[in-house]
Amino acid sequence: MSTPAAVAAPGTLVTPPAVLVRRVRGADARAWADRVGAWLGLDGVGTLADTFPQVYHDEARAEVLAACAAGEVVAQVAWRRVLLHTAAGPARAFLIGSVATAPAWRGRGLASRLLREVVAIAQAERGDLCLLWSGQHAFYARLGFVPAGRLYEVELRPGSAAPEVPGLRAARPADLAAIRELHRARPLRVERSLADLALACTAAPMQIVCLERAGTVAAYACLGKGADFPGWWHEVGGTDRDVHALLLGATAALGLACAGVLVPPYRPDLLAALRAQGAPVHPAPGALRLALSERGASEFFVDGLDSV
Repeated sequence: MSTPAAVAAPGTLVTPPAVLVRRVRGADARAWADRVGAWLGLDGVGTLADTFPQVYHDEARAEVLAACAAGEVVAQVAWRRVLLHTAAGPARAFLIGSVATAPAWRGRGLASRLLREVVAIAQAERGDLCLLWSGQHAFYARLGFVPAGRLYEVELRPGSAAPEVPGLRAARPADLAAIRELHRARPLRVERSLADLALACTAAPMQIVCLERAGTVAAYACLGKGADFPGWWHEVGGTDRDVHALLLGATAALGLACAGVLVPPYRPDLLAALRAQGAPVHPAPGALRLALSERGASEFFVDGLDSV
């Protein structure tokens, strides 16, 4: 379904096809999600739709702006509206992702045009901030996005001395309510309903491990998330002590010589415990942010299940 190249006699001026912008539900954009994944260079660890069910699932509330030429999608930007609990209180945030352009259409400003339109929508809806995740800082800086927030990337190597932790098991559907309560205990987070959490947990491939004590889920952690976090523990819940035990025990039990851990800024004790194991620690920004209000400029953190 690629756009055919224009063919003309020598000396004939070829007019490029007009580009139109469509605003659609994220679920409708699933029709071309595989092509977008190819543009993004996904390495086969889960498709775009598998990685981000909150965008592409039938029950998702996300939206997509798609640039179309000659009836084909040639660029797109997706976003989700969420309530983000920041250090200054609740903020209306637009989580932006799946920013991609077909190779033949790059360099024409299509992604910039779509992003500016999403920002305009956020401003019209009195949003407080826009967030996105990318290593292309210079490109997004031209649109006003700057590195913001804090997290720590930790290289966990449990080794042969990792303890066996009683109560470790795979998460079950019946655990969702307990997992949501552990999520709600975080000072910085995205607000989630049970339906939101259930949908996020369908991301694949992904493993969710629980630490059960006296019949209650005391801690949990998420490993992998399709093409987004392969080999990374990207979300944890519970006390720092329980999470530390879970991470060491589960990484060893799964037979992993090494796994990355994304540690939020509000877990200094967990960071210290991992560092004491000799794990290398690398500070990193939490996202690229465009603040639209004073509240939108305050400290935040977005867990891996919520990222786009």
